Amino acid sequence: MATERLPFEPVLSDKDRKRLAEFKKDVDRTDLLLEFDEYKKMAPVYERRKALTKTIPKFWPVALLRHPSVKLEFEKREDVDAIQYLEHVDIKRDPKEPRAYTLEFTFGRNPYFEDSVLRKEFRYVEPKTRTQERADSEGFKWSMLDFDWEKDVKPQASRIRWKPGKDLSRKYPKEEDDGEVTELGSFFNWFTITSDPFDLGVIIGEEIFPDAIGYFTGDIHGPDSDDDDDDNSDDDDDDDDSD
Repeated sequence: MATERLPFEPVLSDKDRKRLAEFKKDVDRTDLLLEFDEYKKMAPVYERRKALTKTIPKFWPVALLRHPSVKLEFEKREDVDAIQYLEHVDIKRDPKEPRAYTLEFTFGRNPYFEDSVLRKEFRYVEPKTRTQERADSEGFKWSMLDFDWEKDVKPQASRIRWKPGKDLSRKYPKEEDDGEVTELGSFFNWFTITSDPFDLGVIIGEEIFPDAIGYFTGDIHGPDSDDDDDDNSDDDDDDDDSD
Protein backbone atom coordinates (compact mmCIF):
# COMPACT_ATOMS: atom_id res chain seq x y z
CA MET A 1 0.00 0.00 0.00
CA ALA A 2 1.37 3.40 -0.98
CA THR A 3 2.33 5.76 1.84
CA GLU A 4 0.03 8.75 2.03
CA ARG A 5 1.79 11.95 1.05
CA LEU A 6 2.09 14.50 3.87
CA PRO A 7 2.08 18.29 3.56
CA PHE A 8 5.49 18.26 5.26
CA GLU A 9 8.46 15.89 5.28
CA PRO A 10 8.91 13.62 8.32
CA VAL A 11 12.27 13.71 10.03
CA LEU A 12 13.53 10.19 10.68
CA SER A 13 17.15 9.37 11.16
CA ASP A 14 18.56 5.90 10.52
CA LYS A 15 19.13 5.55 14.26
CA ASP A 16 15.51 6.38 15.08
CA ARG A 17 14.24 4.10 12.32
CA LYS A 18 16.21 1.24 13.85
CA ARG A 19 14.95 2.03 17.36
CA LEU A 20 11.34 2.05 16.16
CA ALA A 21 11.83 -1.25 14.31
CA GLU A 22 13.30 -2.87 17.42
CA PHE A 23 10.42 -1.63 19.56
CA LYS A 24 7.87 -2.93 17.04
CA LYS A 25 9.51 -6.35 17.24
CA ASP A 26 9.04 -6.29 21.02
CA VAL A 27 5.36 -5.43 20.55
CA ASP A 28 4.95 -8.25 18.03
CA ARG A 29 6.67 -10.66 20.42
CA THR A 30 4.32 -9.70 23.25
CA ASP A 31 1.27 -9.99 20.99
CA LEU A 32 2.28 -13.49 19.92
CA LEU A 33 2.96 -14.68 23.47
CA LEU A 34 -0.45 -13.34 24.51
CA GLU A 35 -2.03 -15.23 21.61
CA PHE A 36 -0.34 -18.48 22.68
CA ASP A 37 -1.37 -17.88 26.29
CA GLU A 38 -4.97 -17.34 25.19
CA TYR A 39 -4.97 -20.72 23.43
CA LYS A 40 -3.93 -22.40 26.69
CA LYS A 41 -6.43 -20.55 28.84
CA MET A 42 -9.32 -21.16 26.46
CA ALA A 43 -8.76 -24.93 26.26
CA PRO A 44 -10.59 -25.73 29.55
CA VAL A 45 -13.29 -23.21 28.64
CA TYR A 46 -13.95 -25.09 25.41
CA GLU A 47 -14.12 -28.32 27.41
CA ARG A 48 -16.88 -26.81 29.54
CA ARG A 49 -18.63 -25.66 26.39
CA LYS A 50 -18.38 -29.20 25.05
CA ALA A 51 -20.17 -30.57 28.13
CA LEU A 52 -22.92 -28.00 27.64
CA THR A 53 -23.42 -28.37 23.89
CA LYS A 54 -23.52 -32.18 24.05
CA THR A 55 -26.98 -31.77 25.58
CA ILE A 56 -28.24 -29.56 22.73
CA PRO A 57 -29.49 -31.48 19.65
CA LYS A 58 -27.62 -30.75 16.40
CA PHE A 59 -25.59 -27.96 17.97
CA TRP A 60 -22.57 -28.37 15.70
CA PRO A 61 -24.43 -29.07 12.44
CA VAL A 62 -26.39 -25.86 12.98
CA ALA A 63 -23.31 -23.83 13.98
CA LEU A 64 -21.39 -24.96 10.89
CA LEU A 65 -24.16 -24.40 8.38
CA ARG A 66 -24.91 -20.94 9.76
CA HIS A 67 -21.69 -19.85 8.07
CA PRO A 68 -22.47 -19.11 4.41
CA SER A 69 -19.11 -20.39 3.12
CA VAL A 70 -19.67 -23.76 4.78
CA LYS A 71 -23.34 -23.92 3.83
CA LEU A 72 -22.34 -23.54 0.16
CA GLU A 73 -20.64 -26.94 0.33
CA PHE A 74 -23.81 -28.71 1.49
CA GLU A 75 -25.84 -28.76 -1.71
CA LYS A 76 -26.16 -32.55 -1.67
CA ARG A 77 -29.06 -34.03 0.29
CA GLU A 78 -26.93 -36.91 1.59
CA ASP A 79 -24.28 -34.48 2.89
CA VAL A 80 -26.95 -32.59 4.83
CA ASP A 81 -28.25 -35.85 6.26
CA ALA A 82 -24.78 -37.16 7.17
CA ILE A 83 -23.64 -33.98 8.93
CA GLN A 84 -26.63 -34.18 11.25
CA TYR A 85 -24.91 -37.10 12.99
CA LEU A 86 -22.09 -34.74 14.00
CA GLU A 87 -21.87 -34.54 17.80
CA HIS A 88 -18.80 -32.42 18.39
CA VAL A 89 -16.01 -30.45 16.73
CA ASP A 90 -12.70 -30.07 18.53
CA ILE A 91 -9.41 -28.38 17.75
CA LYS A 92 -6.04 -29.88 18.73
CA ARG A 93 -3.21 -27.38 18.46
CA ASP A 94 0.38 -28.28 17.61
CA PRO A 95 2.49 -27.85 20.79
CA LYS A 96 5.42 -26.60 18.68
CA GLU A 97 3.30 -24.14 16.71
CA PRO A 98 -0.16 -23.52 18.22
CA ARG A 99 -1.31 -21.61 15.14
CA ALA A 100 -1.36 -24.97 13.34
CA TYR A 101 -3.98 -27.50 14.37
CA THR A 102 -6.04 -30.60 13.66
CA LEU A 103 -9.83 -30.38 13.45
CA GLU A 104 -11.63 -33.42 14.88
CA PHE A 105 -15.25 -34.14 13.98
CA THR A 106 -16.93 -36.67 16.29
CA PHE A 107 -19.96 -38.48 14.86
CA GLY A 108 -22.56 -40.73 16.38
CA ARG A 109 -23.50 -44.04 14.80
CA ASN A 110 -24.71 -43.33 11.29
CA PRO A 111 -25.59 -45.14 8.05
CA TYR A 112 -22.73 -43.57 6.07
CA PHE A 113 -19.33 -44.46 7.57
CA GLU A 114 -17.75 -46.59 10.27
CA ASP A 115 -15.50 -43.90 11.73
CA SER A 116 -16.50 -42.18 14.94
CA VAL A 117 -13.97 -39.38 14.35
CA LEU A 118 -12.99 -37.70 11.07
CA ARG A 119 -9.86 -35.56 11.13
CA LYS A 120 -8.45 -32.78 9.00
CA GLU A 121 -4.86 -32.04 9.98
CA PHE A 122 -3.11 -28.79 9.13
CA ARG A 123 0.45 -29.91 9.76
CA TYR A 124 3.15 -27.45 10.68
CA VAL A 125 6.39 -27.89 8.73
CA GLU A 126 9.08 -26.20 10.79
CA PRO A 127 11.59 -24.15 8.74
CA LYS A 128 15.29 -24.84 9.31
CA THR A 129 15.83 -21.32 10.61
CA ARG A 130 13.37 -21.96 13.43
CA THR A 131 14.71 -25.44 14.18
CA GLN A 132 18.22 -24.06 14.67
CA GLU A 133 17.18 -21.07 16.79
CA ARG A 134 17.25 -21.38 20.58
CA ALA A 135 14.09 -20.35 22.44
CA ASP A 136 14.19 -17.81 25.25
CA SER A 137 12.90 -18.37 28.79
CA GLU A 138 9.29 -17.97 27.62
CA GLY A 139 9.67 -20.40 24.74
CA PHE A 140 9.78 -17.62 22.16
CA LYS A 141 11.89 -17.62 19.00
CA TRP A 142 12.17 -14.54 16.82
CA SER A 143 11.60 -16.70 13.74
CA MET A 144 8.07 -17.31 15.06
CA LEU A 145 7.20 -13.85 13.73
CA ASP A 146 7.87 -15.13 10.21
CA PHE A 147 5.09 -17.74 10.43
CA ASP A 148 3.09 -17.95 7.20
CA TRP A 149 0.03 -20.23 7.06
CA GLU A 150 0.24 -20.75 3.30
CA LYS A 151 3.95 -21.56 3.40
CA ASP A 152 4.41 -23.33 6.73
CA VAL A 153 1.21 -25.37 7.06
CA LYS A 154 0.40 -28.38 4.87
CA PRO A 155 -3.17 -29.79 4.86
CA GLN A 156 -3.23 -33.58 5.18
CA ALA A 157 -5.63 -36.18 3.80
CA SER A 158 -7.39 -38.79 5.92
CA ARG A 159 -9.33 -41.89 4.97
CA ILE A 160 -13.06 -42.40 5.49
CA ARG A 161 -14.31 -45.97 5.94
CA TRP A 162 -17.56 -45.77 4.02
CA LYS A 163 -20.29 -48.33 4.53
CA PRO A 164 -21.32 -50.38 1.47
CA GLY A 165 -23.15 -48.26 -1.08
CA LYS A 166 -22.75 -45.08 1.00
CA ASP A 167 -19.51 -43.61 -0.39
CA LEU A 168 -20.46 -39.98 -0.95
CA SER A 169 -16.96 -39.18 -2.24
CA ARG A 170 -17.46 -41.62 -5.10
CA LYS A 171 -21.04 -40.52 -5.76
CA TYR A 172 -20.13 -36.82 -5.74
CA PRO A 173 -16.46 -36.51 -6.78
CA LYS A 174 -14.55 -33.25 -6.61
CA GLU A 175 -13.83 -31.25 -9.76
CA GLU A 176 -10.38 -29.85 -10.50
CA ASP A 177 -8.79 -27.42 -12.92
CA ASP A 178 -4.99 -27.46 -13.25
CA GLY A 179 -4.74 -29.39 -9.98
CA GLU A 180 -6.87 -26.91 -8.03
CA VAL A 181 -10.24 -27.95 -6.60
CA THR A 182 -12.99 -25.88 -8.21
CA GLU A 183 -15.97 -27.90 -6.95
CA LEU A 184 -15.79 -29.96 -3.78
CA GLY A 185 -18.62 -32.31 -4.75
CA SER A 186 -19.45 -33.97 -1.45
CA PHE A 187 -18.35 -31.95 1.57
CA PHE A 188 -16.69 -35.11 2.87
CA ASN A 189 -14.13 -34.95 0.05
CA TRP A 190 -12.56 -32.16 2.09
CA PHE A 191 -11.24 -34.71 4.59
CA THR A 192 -9.62 -36.90 1.94
CA ILE A 193 -7.55 -34.38 -0.05
CA THR A 194 -4.21 -32.69 0.65
CA SER A 195 -5.51 -29.16 0.30
CA ASP A 196 -8.00 -26.82 1.95
CA PRO A 197 -10.45 -25.75 -0.77
CA PHE A 198 -12.15 -22.42 -0.13
CA ASP A 199 -10.23 -22.09 3.17
CA LEU A 200 -12.79 -24.25 4.95
CA GLY A 201 -10.27 -25.29 7.60
CA VAL A 202 -9.41 -21.70 8.41
CA ILE A 203 -13.08 -20.73 8.52
CA ILE A 204 -14.01 -23.62 10.82
CA GLY A 205 -10.92 -23.35 13.03
CA GLU A 206 -10.58 -19.58 13.33
CA GLU A 207 -14.11 -18.27 12.85
CA ILE A 208 -16.72 -20.87 13.76
CA PHE A 209 -14.98 -22.86 16.51
CA PRO A 210 -14.21 -19.93 18.84
CA ASP A 211 -17.71 -18.45 18.40
CA ALA A 212 -19.74 -21.62 17.92
CA ILE A 213 -22.48 -20.53 20.32
CA GLY A 214 -22.95 -17.26 18.45
CA TYR A 215 -23.20 -19.10 15.14
CA PHE A 216 -25.64 -21.63 16.59
CA THR A 217 -27.96 -18.95 17.96
CA GLY A 218 -27.65 -16.83 14.83
CA ASP A 219 -26.17 -13.89 16.74
CA ILE A 220 -23.05 -14.13 14.57
CA HIS A 221 -23.20 -14.31 10.79
CA GLY A 222 -20.38 -15.03 8.40
CA PRO A 223 -19.52 -12.67 5.54
CA ASP A 224 -21.99 -12.35 2.66
CA SER A 225 -24.82 -13.76 4.77
CA ASP A 226 -28.47 -13.52 3.80
CA ASP A 227 -28.89 -10.85 6.48
CA ASP A 228 -26.77 -8.50 4.37
CA ASP A 229 -29.19 -9.00 1.51
CA ASP A 230 -32.10 -8.34 3.87
CA ASP A 231 -30.46 -5.14 5.07
CA ASN A 232 -29.98 -4.02 1.49
CA SER A 233 -33.60 -4.83 0.75
CA ASP A 234 -34.67 -2.72 3.72
CA ASP A 235 -32.57 0.15 2.43
CA ASP A 236 -34.22 -0.17 -0.96
CA ASP A 237 -37.64 -0.13 0.69
CA ASP A 238 -36.71 3.01 2.59
CA ASP A 239 -35.63 4.64 -0.64
CA ASP A 240 -38.94 3.71 -2.25
CA ASP A 241 -40.86 5.14 0.72
CA SER A 242 -38.95 8.40 0.50
CA ASP A 243 -40.07 8.78 -3.10
